[in-house]
Amino acid sequence: MRGASNTKRHAFTELRFDLHVEDGWPPVSVENVPATVKGNGWRITAPPLFVGSLSVGDVIAAVINDRGSVASYTHIERSENSTLWLLRTASPNNIHSVLAALRAKGCNTVRLEDFGCYSVDVPATVSASELDAVLSELDTDAAAVAYPSFRH
Repeated sequence: MRGASNTKRHAFTELRFDLHVEDGWPPVSVENVPATVKGNGWRITAPPLFVGSLSVGDVIAAVINDRGSVASYTHIERSENSTLWLLRTASPNNIHSVLAALRAKGCNTVRLEDFGCYSVDVPATVSASELDAVLSELDTDAAAVAYPSFRH
């Protein structure tokens, strides 16, 4: 870390992650991940759309570069939450009804609708079997699933 004394930190912030774009993916070059200050680190407060290995509730220590972006990070504490990514690959599809069913189970979601990218915070209270039951409703010809941070 550049040092807490060198980095202005607020109670709520967004950590800026520069993304490596290859062949147009991901569709953005920067992701700002919401976080709150926790001791000498940051607690992730929303599921990231493109930064892997992070889940809501994780506390990370980050090295911040001169541009204000996270150059690297390490986990101080890992939550029991998982992160699930959904990608719309075709239309029509039923992603929105699946997301609604996940929210009804206690999951939180974020989206980048123009690019068909969705991220789901799956709390530890939602079992893997409950998650599988909802995801089995997805039209697999129109959506893809990935687990960048699976902890269930």
